[in-house]
Amino acid sequence: MIRLPNKVPCERRIHVLPKELLEKIRKYQMDYNISSEVETVRRLLNEALDRREVDNKKAVDLSPNVPTASYQIPTKGNVYNEQ
Repeated sequence: MIRLPNKVPCERRIHVLPKELLEKIRKYQMDYNISSEVETVRRLLNEALDRREVDNKKAVDLSPNVPTASYQIPTKGNVYNEQ
C-alpha cells in the first residue's frame, strides 16, 4: 500500500482513457497550473464525487413529503355501511 505525503492510505491504479478525455485533463491541468497529471485527475475525481454527494443530498432533501394513504380495512361490522 502506498501512502500520500499526508499519510492517507491509497492504491495505485492504471486506467486506460480515451485521448479526448486526456486532452481535457491536460487542459484543466494547464488552466489551473497543476504540476502533476495524477494530482489533476485526483482533484477532478474528488470534485465530481463531492458534487454528486451534494446533488444526492439535495435530491433527498427536496423530495416531496407524500402522505401515505390511510384507509380502514373493511371488517364484518363496517363494510361500506350498506344495509
